Amino acid sequence: MSDATDRPDDEEQDGSRINKRDLIRSVARRAGVQIKVTEQVYEALLVEVVDQIRNGVQVNFSGYGRFYPQVHKGHPAQFGAIGRGPLPDYKVLKFGASRKLSDFLALSDEEARAIRVPGTTIFIDGATSDEQR
Repeated sequence: MSDATDRPDDEEQDGSRINKRDLIRSVARRAGVQIKVTEQVYEALLVEVVDQIRNGVQVNFSGYGRFYPQVHKGHPAQFGAIGRGPLPDYKVLKFGASRKLSDFLALSDEEARAIRVPGTTIFIDGATSDEQR
């Protein structure tokens, strides 16, 4: 993976977004596994979700949300300098957050630390449901 500074079109990291490399490092640290293993799982998960969506399957993450394909009907379109033309039906990827996740995101930091992250057995601080808090 290249460094974010190698790509001039990337926005600076200001806390409002995270790039793939930093996400993988953070997940590896949280899970206590090697970065290489986390990269492999990350890649496999994304490929599997996309493959399922391409086949028209909704992918549900219990307590977290769902990814699903949505078909948009074709319509006439303007293509800049090349003119007008018909746009055929096409699929887009949609994500719907679960009610639990939406409610969790609305909590204060203090409230969020007291309950599991929806769809997981882990608390924000990394403790698991089985560990004493």
